[in-house]
Amino acid sequence: MIIMPIKVSNVIPKMTSNTAPSGIVSASSIYSSAYDAWYAFNQTNDQGWASNGTSTSQWLCYKFANPVAISQYTLTSRNSGTSSDLLQTPKNWRFEASNDGSNWIKIDERDNITNWGVAEKRVFTFYNNIKFLYYRIYCVSNNGSTTAFAINELEMMEYDYLSKILLSSGDKYSLKDSTVIKMETDSEKNFLNHGADLITNFNGYATKQKDVKNTSALLGSGKTFEHTIDMSKRRTDKIKLG
Repeated sequence: MIIMPIKVSNVIPKMTSNTAPSGIVSASSIYSSAYDAWYAFNQTNDQGWASNGTSTSQWLCYKFANPVAISQYTLTSRNSGTSSDLLQTPKNWRFEASNDGSNWIKIDERDNITNWGVAEKRVFTFYNNIKFLYYRIYCVSNNGSTTAFAINELEMMEYDYLSKILLSSGDKYSLKDSTVIKMETDSEKNFLNHGADLITNFNGYATKQKDVKNTSALLGSGKTFEHTIDMSKRRTDKIKLG
């Protein structure tokens, strides 16, 4: 079985305070009320959150109303042309998760993330299929500032994992609607078009064989070729792939 992630957008709503419209935003500290924690989740390209100091216990957290499985997040640096402000962007950090806000599990870690531009967004992806209520970025060091850690925007993405069945033995195959489908690649397109939702979708009788060819032309278009074999008079007790 192949489990393919179908990416969805940022699952944190546009925050207008630390508690509205939903969820709870918190931070280890804030530089001032102008840099409150929720500004990092307001989906506005402004100054975001800044900590009060640069100790290694500075963090920014979001608590969801219901557990979610986050497996991607984005960080955006400050929208400032002052080079010293960009030095406040985290350089080394841990991305952590919790269900009680006290016991944290490291689910991602980044080191030496440097050379941030003005209001630059970077994407960080990892595998996680466990749902948690709390997620936070735990800042270890920034890019050289002695004043604060600063994050303009922090987004979190949840993936919908679509489970379909593709069989592989040298080549790529699928069993669907009593059809043996042979594919050149296990691409996302083939996966979505030809993957079987359940193994019970194949009832033991192979009535057709289909070859799916993926070719490209100069214009980038593709063609699909199908070849059907009448197997209605034959019961298939064993299928050998490869």
